[in-house]
Amino acid sequence: MESDTVFYKIIDELCKEKNIKQEMLSFDWIRQLEKNGKIRNLIKYQFDLNSANSFRIAGDKYATYALLKKNNIPVIEHRMIFNPETREKYYDNKLINNAINLLETNKKVIIKANQSSKGQAVFLCESREEIMQMVEKMFNEGKDSVSACPYLDIDYEYRAVYLDGEILYIYKKQKPFVTGDGKNNIGTLIAQKYGEKAELELIRELDLGNIPKLNENIVVSWKHNLCHGATPIIIDENDLYYSKVKQIALDSAKAIDINFATIDIALTNNSLYVVEINASVCMDKFAENTPNGYEIAKRIYEKAIDKMFNYWYNHFVNKYKDRKMRRIEIRLMSLIGIIIAILLVVIGLTKVDAKTIEEVQEVAEISEPIVEEVVIIEETEPEPQTVAIEDVEISKDMDLTVTTGLSKEDFVKLISELKYDTSNFFKENAETIYDLCQEYSINEIFFCGLIAEESGWNIASNHRRTHNYISLMSNGKLISYGSAEEGLEVAAQKLHNNYLTSGGKFYHGSTLSGVKVCFCPASDTWVDKTFGRMKQILK
Repeated sequence: MESDTVFYKIIDELCKEKNIKQEMLSFDWIRQLEKNGKIRNLIKYQFDLNSANSFRIAGDKYATYALLKKNNIPVIEHRMIFNPETREKYYDNKLINNAINLLETNKKVIIKANQSSKGQAVFLCESREEIMQMVEKMFNEGKDSVSACPYLDIDYEYRAVYLDGEILYIYKKQKPFVTGDGKNNIGTLIAQKYGEKAELELIRELDLGNIPKLNENIVVSWKHNLCHGATPIIIDENDLYYSKVKQIALDSAKAIDINFATIDIALTNNSLYVVEINASVCMDKFAENTPNGYEIAKRIYEKAIDKMFNYWYNHFVNKYKDRKMRRIEIRLMSLIGIIIAILLVVIGLTKVDAKTIEEVQEVAEISEPIVEEVVIIEETEPEPQTVAIEDVEISKDMDLTVTTGLSKEDFVKLISELKYDTSNFFKENAETIYDLCQEYSINEIFFCGLIAEESGWNIASNHRRTHNYISLMSNGKLISYGSAEEGLEVAAQKLHNNYLTSGGKFYHGSTLSGVKVCFCPASDTWVDKTFGRMKQILK
């Protein structure tokens, strides 16, 4: 049953933890979620976060290609072919010839339905006849259009999970393979690893009778879909292509104006190209086949649900504010018109009677947008409760994910008066630090104390030069960042994702002792020293 999938198990857990009421509708096709009077809908892996247009664009491979190309984003070329039966208006023989011409520069061509997922309706063709056969097959199955793409020998396919301007996670996928034992042939090894009825699109040239050497890896399929046997590989910022993949994913999401999606990006011959964008965010196979994958998927879905219950509120309030400003502008213009008319009468340049002025006022009232007659009722967010500086309390066993409760103004005041800040680094970056701590749920005093412990109050030259303030290392060296803002954000992000969030790869509790386990395991004094820096801030 679909309700038994990893996805629905996670959704059930999150709803229970967050006191969200669930109701199944339309033969369980729709899950209606309700909290604090707000109602949001889930349809399979689709969250109530994307507009109808962005969802349709992501669901159409050629449309995605067209928009990404328009925005100069590297993307695998697509050539459209329309079904003459269902899309007669757009059908043109030139289009199919254009697709077939891909064989002139590529030995192989991919033919795929424009609206498909999970590697379904995707075929590898090596001749004109095969292309025509596959196109006809899909048209007979009712597909309105298909795309032809050059076949690329892809080393890895990266997947980036995107949510509202942020990349939440990146991993890469390795094509299905078997490892030789020196005894069994490839066909037997495939059956042993993937089962007798494995849904693998095997490489045509593969000799199933060949016996690989011991520990020899043999790639057996050309597809990178996890549901077809591909393997997820955990990566981090040290991956050679991580930064480029992240930027391409951010640009791609912006290009189609989508809020929650996964972006697949192919690596081939040291170049990166977008393969597709998925508005249905499915992580079942990732969760099942990756160490700690279930917790990673759960954190991602949790953020999506939180965003889902807050996104539309902010979206509509902002639109309402825009309309309100327009109304004010119209009234001001009308008032100015009336004043000018009165002045003209006073100075005797023209005659305007009372009836004319009334007509002007009438026009002003009619000019107001009709939409403003509809009263928008939105629940108001409660004013955040703040504490005074003298009431801030810290302890060695405090929860580091709980912020101080200070207002930004008071936090900046506290840091600005810090006598230990001899370099003015903390004073100059106080607002940034405060904002990051609110975003990533990190106690502000802890964050500053950690920076002071790792970089010194004066910020040692190597930390200042690299903008690396909490000693994040790679190959024994400090990782360099482009600016103070970037360095601080990466620090906050790493602390939140890896050390302070249950399920994070270095998580051992959200206390100083818990962070120390993996952050500074060799030191017996790190907790005391870091807490000492924290106390200095509140002296």
